[in-house]
Amino acid sequence: MSASEKNKQDLKNSFTLLETHIGTYEAGNFLTYQPMAVELRKLLCETNPSPLINRIIPDFKLHKLHFVKILENTPSLLNGLQNVMPGRLEVINETIPIFTLLFSKEMEEMSVDEWVDQILFKEQITIRELIRSVANKEGAHSDKNYNDTLLHCRSWSFNETESHILGIYAISKYVLAVFKKEFEASL
Repeated sequence: MSASEKNKQDLKNSFTLLETHIGTYEAGNFLTYQPMAVELRKLLCETNPSPLINRIIPDFKLHKLHFVKILENTPSLLNGLQNVMPGRLEVINETIPIFTLLFSKEMEEMSVDEWVDQILFKEQITIRELIRSVANKEGAHSDKNYNDTLLHCRSWSFNETESHILGIYAISKYVLAVFKKEFEASL
């Protein structure tokens, strides 16, 4: 099997796992956010050589977050900002909290590298930082201490589900939806 064929199989496997973890989360097992983060790290955040998704789908694009678009026009909103949820919080099956990202009205598309560097929960927490923190500190490793990102995210929750769990779920659900809609059939 060539490196290209292996990368393609790894990509398919990552999305199959992500879909399984999302379904398990939606059935009430919130711990699946940890393996979701590991798959997201592989798909979106690798730097050597590049994110797995870009090795197979170089033109994979994601939409700019609505809150980031607002910040471009009004950067003073960051002054003193403690938390932001750039999306919609809901409850399914009366007990399962889910978070859905909201995007700019223009549906502006961004490269993967640009997309993961958007602010997610506050100025110092980007999508990339959240994914790496969860994957590195909880999902793929068992570190002694939480980093600042996880300490912040663990300090606020919705229906007793901490914000980092909701964030990983929302990112996973969105990235999977884009892949399935735009690219899955062509692989």
